[in-house]
Amino acid sequence: MNDHLFVPRAVAEAPPAPVGPQPAGPDHPGWKRLRDPFPANVIGKLPRVWCRECKKAPRGNACERHQMATCSVCRNRITTGHLHLDYVGHAAVTSRLLEVDPLWNWRPVTEDELADLKRVFGGSEGEVWIALTVLGHTRFGVGDASGGDDSNRSGGDVSKIQIGDALRNAAMRFGVALDLWAKEDLWADEVAKADKAEEVQRGLADGDEPEKPPSRDWAAAVKELQASIDFDDAEKLAAGLEALTKLASEAVETSEFKGAVKAAMASLRRRIEQRQKALKAKAAEVAPSEPPAAAE
Repeated sequence: MNDHLFVPRAVAEAPPAPVGPQPAGPDHPGWKRLRDPFPANVIGKLPRVWCRECKKAPRGNACERHQMATCSVCRNRITTGHLHLDYVGHAAVTSRLLEVDPLWNWRPVTEDELADLKRVFGGSEGEVWIALTVLGHTRFGVGDASGGDDSNRSGGDVSKIQIGDALRNAAMRFGVALDLWAKEDLWADEVAKADKAEEVQRGLADGDEPEKPPSRDWAAAVKELQASIDFDDAEKLAAGLEALTKLASEAVETSEFKGAVKAAMASLRRRIEQRQKALKAKAAEVAPSEPPAAAE
């Protein structure tokens, strides 16, 4: 036997040795570090315009109810119809990524990847998708240049904002500043509250009448109709369903077919239809079977 040609079976059947750095496992300490909160001194205030009319106004202008002014919080010249989000800037995110993985990198997504992402998530003009790789794992992120005072943005400034926003978004998929992104999810609720409060205030200022009471006690009407229906009589069930349909149409015409009114009517309709099916099935059971056809 030529010893120099002998290869143990275990070695011969073993997979080839990995080449280059391998993706980090779930116990790698870097994952925890990525999710660590940022100190207060690196958390900034990101302006977001909530007023729908201001968004429609010409660039650099506010709507009739708000004014353009320099904000004392974010230092942007922006409409007074805006709120602030806590956020961590591009530099702080980059520093955290370098600390955890000095070899991290990002790249633009490929055309095939972009087509898949837009098919799943949709897309809008001016957004940029990137693929961020940290500790050997890759995740996607999207960024745009919306928000704040963009009246003087153009060219390279917009591109830098898009890429910085995409980088923060992709890093969030690894847990970076995740607590701040969670707060941003509550922003929609705050916008709705602010918008509603201003609409109420504007309505009172314009002399609008307070919200009118319902034109009819719909709950009582549904109960009265239900009490009048004989649920053991197929014809009366059909008449009751017709009366319920008419009642619902009246509620729709007055814009009051919603909430508890809609639910009560839907519940009664289901009860009537279920009883109709039960009576029909019962009638089919007791009906005499047809005699077999005589053979020719």
